[in-house]
Amino acid sequence: MRCARRVAPHAQAVDTLLRSLRQLRNEPTNMKYRTINTTTAGFQRSLNVPGAIDFFKAMGYHPTYKNINVLELSYVDPATLYLGISALEQIQTDSPFYKESKAKIVFDKEIQQILGMADNDVQEAIQRSKFMSKVPSEPSVGGGQISIELGSTKVQRKFEGDDCLEDVINWLGGHGSVLPQKLYDKQWYLVNQDQRHQIAYNIQELQGKTLQYIGCWPSGRLAVIPTQPNASSADLASSTRGIGAAPIDALKL
Repeated sequence: MRCARRVAPHAQAVDTLLRSLRQLRNEPTNMKYRTINTTTAGFQRSLNVPGAIDFFKAMGYHPTYKNINVLELSYVDPATLYLGISALEQIQTDSPFYKESKAKIVFDKEIQQILGMADNDVQEAIQRSKFMSKVPSEPSVGGGQISIELGSTKVQRKFEGDDCLEDVINWLGGHGSVLPQKLYDKQWYLVNQDQRHQIAYNIQELQGKTLQYIGCWPSGRLAVIPTQPNASSADLASSTRGIGAAPIDALKL
């Protein structure tokens, strides 16, 4: 259970471990499920997180004498297998760290689908062009860099300090026509990564405000996230980064 809790913040690893143990339960004599090569691309992609190897060892896997990077289970103990599966199932049900990680995975998958829609959808391409037509030209000299994290993808370009937040939102619409509406409807939230404590921008009220006013000048690192961050009164008392920026309390949702 202690090993399972260490893995909890990594939902993909939890899901992969649970799937592996269930396969082992269904086919306990199959050496495919009783041998783990920690150097494979699949292991590195899904299971190379704190606690995963310790979890396998707690289940009875041990390095082989021929290759320390290969873990092998010489004997399948039904009781240990049951406890391992139960521990991971409990993590999926109860752990807030697992649920947060899982939500990020689902969010990133949706973001990637949105970003790729224009490749096969003419109407989507037209809608994105309409948004981009509202965006001011990118400065060829000077300007400030604005980057926005969209899940595992980051987009960036330069804006002037007196460009407005609405210009940035229209630029986002050029990457996915549904993105602005999701922000306006508060399905997703726009936050400033350069602030000490994340707050969600009140974009309905701030869309006409300049990037300097909202603390994104001379640069800004923003992110679109699926859930509204919590900020305490003490957090809001902190000053916003940026020259001539408004206080945080004037920007929050």
